[in-house]
Amino acid sequence: MIAVHERADYFYYEEMRRLQAPPPVVQPVREKQIRLPLTALLVMAFILGAAFSYVNALAVSVGYQAESLRAEIAKLEQEKQSLRARIDKLDSLSRVEVVAITQLGMVRPTPDDVMFVAVNGANFADPDTAPVGEPAAVAGAVPNLGRDVAERPARTREQGILQAFLDFAAR
Repeated sequence: MIAVHERADYFYYEEMRRLQAPPPVVQPVREKQIRLPLTALLVMAFILGAAFSYVNALAVSVGYQAESLRAEIAKLEQEKQSLRARIDKLDSLSRVEVVAITQLGMVRPTPDDVMFVAVNGANFADPDTAPVGEPAAVAGAVPNLGRDVAERPARTREQGILQAFLDFAAR
């Protein structure tokens, strides 16, 4: 009969390994309860710090944009004023007259070139008798060929303007 010998060394090595291994770390319940809220608090502090930094950077960026827009507005206002001054200079009647005579070859009208047109049946052959606020050119433009415009039969305004043009062309 064969009897199996007990292996004493097997149990010995197992026991040695168990004794040499560090014991498992068992944390008290109190420490576990504090760790989770503390971690959550740290994460929230980080998120709040990042959000505050972002808002601050955004405010600075908007401030720079506003300042550059103010500078651009000031520049455009100055340009607008200079352009208005230039328009006023170029639009003056004396300058228009000089340009018309010198550059465009126009001539000043003689009294024979001026025609007066009756407006609403009134005859303002004399520019001094034209209503206030209306220049003599608006008051009338039919040639006064020795007869008074008021002597003509009443016509519509379009017919009067057409007749004035025909009279002018016949000249």
